[in-house]
Amino acid sequence: MSLPTGAGKSLCYQLPALYIPKLTVVFSPTVALIEDQIRSLPVGLAARSHQSQRDERKLLPFTIDSPRLFYVCPEWLDNRRHADFLAILCNEGHVARFVIDEAHTALSTFRSAYSSVFRLRTQYPDIPFTLISASTTQEQLLRLTESLDMTGTCLRITNSSNRPNIHYSVIHVPRNEAHFRVRTIAQYMEEHPDESGLIFARTRNQAMRVARLLQEEGLSVDFYHSGVQEKLNQVLQYFHSGTLQAIVCTSAFAEGIDKNGVHFVFHYSIPPTLEAYYQETGRAGRDGLPIYNFSDIARVASVVAEEVTLASGDKTRELSHEQRESIQQVVNLCLDVRSCRRQHIVAPFADRKPTQFSGPQMKIYSTQAHTLSKNGNCEACDVCDMRENCVTPEEISSELHIIEEQLQRDYSVPKHELVRRVAKALRE
Repeated sequence: MSLPTGAGKSLCYQLPALYIPKLTVVFSPTVALIEDQIRSLPVGLAARSHQSQRDERKLLPFTIDSPRLFYVCPEWLDNRRHADFLAILCNEGHVARFVIDEAHTALSTFRSAYSSVFRLRTQYPDIPFTLISASTTQEQLLRLTESLDMTGTCLRITNSSNRPNIHYSVIHVPRNEAHFRVRTIAQYMEEHPDESGLIFARTRNQAMRVARLLQEEGLSVDFYHSGVQEKLNQVLQYFHSGTLQAIVCTSAFAEGIDKNGVHFVFHYSIPPTLEAYYQETGRAGRDGLPIYNFSDIARVASVVAEEVTLASGDKTRELSHEQRESIQQVVNLCLDVRSCRRQHIVAPFADRKPTQFSGPQMKIYSTQAHTLSKNGNCEACDVCDMRENCVTPEEISSELHIIEEQLQRDYSVPKHELVRRVAKALRE
């Protein structure tokens, strides 16, 4: 299920859980997402997480009054005791379905724990899987299908990845202007004091440093990354209540955080992939502003290479073709000042013909095509804004024709008089 943020993906497994007296096991990529999902559950739908053995014990023996949702991170399955606990639930027929939330993260090279989740497909073939994401590309969909060894019928539900209510802009950072980034973000926040938003950093140290610099500007911000999980509840509480105007965070905070009224998203440096950019800007309802300079491109490449090294253990391994391609897509987004930004962003999500997929029988339900506004102008990115305010070739041709007519009448007409006559003719 690939639907934009706010389209109701979580409802598609939460609603059945209300009526089916069995357990739905949800694998989520981060503790932050689990906490936020449980906090936003509707009244009457109980859930447990993997935070303690006490929560697990409340699920056995399973009765009609037991919690219907059990949220865990994929690494939970690495513990043998946890795997045995899940086996008891499955073998006794208490599990209704497995859900992989933010399914695109399951393909990450440094989240090997998802391989244990994929094996559940063969261990318990009669228990259905539901995969949900707001940013699954066609290539990722194919890889997920293969990873889960789907041999039966697969139902795919999609919608357009184009979110017309988000405005995309790229800001070029002048060379040797380190303070420019912080001042740009601070100025926007000062001019929009009633708006809340997120500021994404590439590393933990960068998140802490940017938060400190913005605090020195007098702004109500804090930071969060996966290394400070103990402050998650406090940060979420302050953010939801409006005490914090913004949070400087790594991608660990991005997955699935749902807060009404998030109006802006800044990327302090260039994002690693278009999929990550789409996912993170999806937290906002209006603006997504990546701030970049050319040095960031090399920095992103080095970070991706480090992630590959950590996952493979091979220090000599170079970036794969796919990873280089991902970086190049983001570079193209930032450097192309002629093409609509939105065209770059939605391109990886464009529908592929079903005949190109091998393996399972796939039924596809698409509620909306990937379409942009007329004449390729999305009317909601900095490139299209500039194009909208520029003089068209037709207008230039018309003005030149009028100028030629006026000069034919009087070659000695002063410049200011010529401008006045041309302006009058255009108005008429």
